[in-house]
Amino acid sequence: MMKAYGYERSQASEFLRTQIIPFFSDYSEIVEPEVLNIVNDEAGDPGYTLYGFILTASGEKKPYAMAIIEKGEGFAIKNIVVNQCFKGLHLNC
Repeated sequence: MMKAYGYERSQASEFLRTQIIPFFSDYSEIVEPEVLNIVNDEAGDPGYTLYGFILTASGEKKPYAMAIIEKGEGFAIKNIVVNQCFKGLHLNC
């Protein structure tokens, strides 16, 4: 088993399969982010941290935070947190 930072690759795959994909699978709308922080990654590339909500097909509002970095001609997701509300950054916690 390949390990990085004390975790096995299967644990990361399990997290993606059970937490990240299901979080977005039932969305009907991505609400415009409430807070947008400008950030730079360790290589100095510019990016943004978005604090927002999605609406599910049933109308449930669920929070997310996502760091997106500009890489060359496109974007890369640097970090994503789902189902966690950050006071002061999500305005409706």
